[in-house]
Amino acid sequence: MIVLGLVLIALGGWREGLPNLVVAAGGFFVAWGLHRQLAKRSAGLARPVPHFLPDPTLSWLRRAHNAIGVWALPKGRKHKALTYYQSVDPAAGLSPDATELLRVRLRTAPRETVSTVERLDAGTLVSESNERLTTALLLRPGPTPGALEQAREDLRHLLESLGRRSVIRALEEANVAPVESVRSMALRLAHQIEHQAGVRVAVALAEPGGVRVVAVSPSADQRLVGRLVPPDSPVASVARGEREAFAAKGNVFGVEETGGARDRRRGHEGRVAIQGIRTADATLGAVAYWRPRGGTVHLSATAEISECIRRAAPRIKASHEHEAMGLQATLDPLTRLRNRRGFEGVTRRIGEAEGALIYADLDELKRLNDTLGREAGDAALVHFTEILRQEIRLGDIPGRLGDEEFALWLPDASLADALHVAERIRASLTSTPWAWNGRSWPLSASFGVSACPETTKKRDDLPTQAKAALARAQAAGRNRVEAAPAAKG
Repeated sequence: MIVLGLVLIALGGWREGLPNLVVAAGGFFVAWGLHRQLAKRSAGLARPVPHFLPDPTLSWLRRAHNAIGVWALPKGRKHKALTYYQSVDPAAGLSPDATELLRVRLRTAPRETVSTVERLDAGTLVSESNERLTTALLLRPGPTPGALEQAREDLRHLLESLGRRSVIRALEEANVAPVESVRSMALRLAHQIEHQAGVRVAVALAEPGGVRVVAVSPSADQRLVGRLVPPDSPVASVARGEREAFAAKGNVFGVEETGGARDRRRGHEGRVAIQGIRTADATLGAVAYWRPRGGTVHLSATAEISECIRRAAPRIKASHEHEAMGLQATLDPLTRLRNRRGFEGVTRRIGEAEGALIYADLDELKRLNDTLGREAGDAALVHFTEILRQEIRLGDIPGRLGDEEFALWLPDASLADALHVAERIRASLTSTPWAWNGRSWPLSASFGVSACPETTKKRDDLPTQAKAALARAQAAGRNRVEAAPAAKG
């Protein structure tokens, strides 16, 4: 399965910016056919280290056939989506001139799909080509008919997979509008880096309110997701473009742990390497990565990580711009939560019929504004927003409906779950010190909770019920959580 995974990475175009599952599913049978033959004939060969295309795939293919060389290249000069790839046995004695003549011969093959076997002085050249691409193996002299047929079969697999890769790159060059969210792309980047380099990864992106961790790899601490990075941390400075790259020790995320039990025992003594996510004209964020047991990430792995980030950056930027265009009218400019229009729009599209709705009001906001000023009130709202984000699940949807009025939709959550979340937010707000210009000010909020099916059988009734429950919490003295009455019948 390790070999299959590497072949999927190399042939399936994992690195090219389309969703992993789509590419892997499309290339599975092609890659599996090639893998099955390579596995049979490569027994005893040392497992290679994962690497970028064209290797280890072409080297595997060459060694599996004991061939002099293998090539994959486009036909003619118009098709630039695929740079030529080759793997030649250095001990075979093939001169550079002979290698170049072979490339020219293959590049100028007929336009139609063709399969050829040619006897040359150096050996037997087996090729498979379509209207765009050519793949070829130069076998040693005197191959058996079975070896020729097996070479043709493997080349057909390679041709089909590389054809898919060229389409992927052509889509990139055409700047096709992205359909994948920024968070999804960041998550895929984190998974890819962990898989290839064996490190834990956190991806942080710059936003108006600071630098936020938007994705982590599977073995990293999932509590990092959604957390604002301390503004004076190395991660934040790289994400803002103030540093090219950085390596630091210890806590760079503002939490005590950055991974599993081993990290907690060690206090995360290892070095955290940080690289910026950059395009030609912008710095988007940063990728932080570290070895699970501490120590320095090997230079070759660092090169692979840099290449992953370089390839992902343009598409992350395009997705960010795409999202910004669509969300501009639906986001609250202060808190960056969905406004009423955005919140109601997205909750209507959510498929889950069951779930819980929380309405919350920041208590005494008018008094705060009158005493400390409007800027202080805005800062208090942002403070409450950060607590809200930290205390909810990744799939929960927060929104700001009015001046001090907030809403939170918890898909597929029970009334008991929602009451627990609301109480946790309330307690966190009251227990977190807050001050403005050196003057402490106690903050609190009131909450109303409704849920389907516990308080109503109709989801459309949830807002009215949550608002009524919120009014009861405010009338009872504020700084409390109230639930809507249970549904009758």
